[in-house]
Amino acid sequence: MPPSSAENVVPLPVSVPTGPARKKRGRSYELEFLPAAVEIATYRIATEALNNVVRHAGATSCSLCLAVTDHVELDIIDDGIGIPHRHPAGVGLTTMCERAAELGGATVIASVVPHGTRVHATLPLAVT
Repeated sequence: MPPSSAENVVPLPVSVPTGPARKKRGRSYELEFLPAAVEIATYRIATEALNNVVRHAGATSCSLCLAVTDHVELDIIDDGIGIPHRHPAGVGLTTMCERAAELGGATVIASVVPHGTRVHATLPLAVT
């Protein structure tokens, strides 16, 4: 179950992937590659979410966690003001959801308790 509060999040740079996406280099692991469409969508969703933190959240901290296994999981959580109830989705929020959906994935954007916002995107590695 994902954490429900930014206070409970331990940011990790990138989890060690398994399977074909993993390549050992000395003591660390590097991602061999992601399909171009997945790489671009992950980057664009992350940059839009971070842009929203800077422009709208009034946050004092933000974490970005990326995990790659048989799919990509991206989590951006801030401790800002959250999303007001009944707030209409703007272009940025809509675009993040559309980018994931185009690849067969999903993006969930929600306020967290006691305050803040969480953007959670899941993208498949196999793009059809």
